[in-house]
Amino acid sequence: MASAVVKSFFHAFDGLFYVMLTQRNMRFHFCMALWVISFSIILKSTAFEKAFLLMIITFVFAMEILNTCIENLTNLMSPDYHVAAKVAKDTAAAAVLVVSIGSVMAAGYLLMGPFFKTILDPEFWGHDRRQIIAVGVIVASVLL
Repeated sequence: MASAVVKSFFHAFDGLFYVMLTQRNMRFHFCMALWVISFSIILKSTAFEKAFLLMIITFVFAMEILNTCIENLTNLMSPDYHVAAKVAKDTAAAAVLVVSIGSVMAAGYLLMGPFFKTILDPEFWGHDRRQIIAVGVIVASVLL
């Protein structure tokens, strides 16, 4: 039984790697997640705020994975063009869009106030320089 459980984890990770390697939107969500996490650390968000952001990020990832699943199953079941297949794919993509918009609004609500308060503080630019450079390196490495 233990080997079956371990095997199921390997299959799940295969699915995760497939989505990360083949889906441009998943890579975009991953980049945005790194930005949000980096900013929440720099802005010294509370543990609750970070946990909330991580749950939102996880939800967006899960929706993108489900979207990929629905698209692939639709392609398998309907290799030729069919209006119902188009509706299935479009509505799955719409679900990801709705969750993504909600996540941007939630992250904006949590981070915008502290962001502007922090960047307008002259002391931040003086002694938190290393954090700014670290975020720049993270963002640049993810984008490249």
